[in-house]
Amino acid sequence: MAIINFNNLPDSLEPVAVSMLGTAVYDNIVFPAGKWITLEGAEIEYEEVRLDSVIMTVERSKNIIESHIAGKSGTVKEYFSTNDYTVTLSAIIAPELYNPAEIAQIAVSKFPAVKAFGSTFGVSPSKEPYDALGRVKAIDDVEESVPIESKFLNNVFGIRNVVIRSMKASHEAGDSFPISMVLVEDKTPDLGAFG
Repeated sequence: MAIINFNNLPDSLEPVAVSMLGTAVYDNIVFPAGKWITLEGAEIEYEEVRLDSVIMTVERSKNIIESHIAGKSGTVKEYFSTNDYTVTLSAIIAPELYNPAEIAQIAVSKFPAVKAFGSTFGVSPSKEPYDALGRVKAIDDVEESVPIESKFLNNVFGIRNVVIRSMKASHEAGDSFPISMVLVEDKTPDLGAFG
């Protein structure tokens, strides 16, 4: 059995937060604070949203024209283009059920790299899950591309900006809010090749 020295982990393996159970979180999603301008010219600011308890799925399809040849089995495939990545994320916003300072102290003893991040639960630290859900809704209200930070999305897929296609939130016992969002990569295509 290998013993892992948590003091010398590469950046990609260092925890970014601590879960409500005191375990290390190795990746999360952060929507940085920002502002946007409505069509009416009003400037609207929104706060940072940090989702630590999150599951992400990334999908991308290609546009392929399939042509049938008379008297032959199968098709001839012609690649046309690649669509944007679509990210589906599921997260939960839950109230702090335990003393965050105690959990952070236990977690820091297990994972020293967490010390720089403090203790965060679900979304940016909030004793009131309704406030946290309100910050998520404010991000959903943005009518333009928003930046996103995640090792998984940024480093593996190169996704740095997204448009929020949809959001769904539920209310469960104990004031927990499972949420799901569908995000579409926003990468402006290089049109210089056409011109």
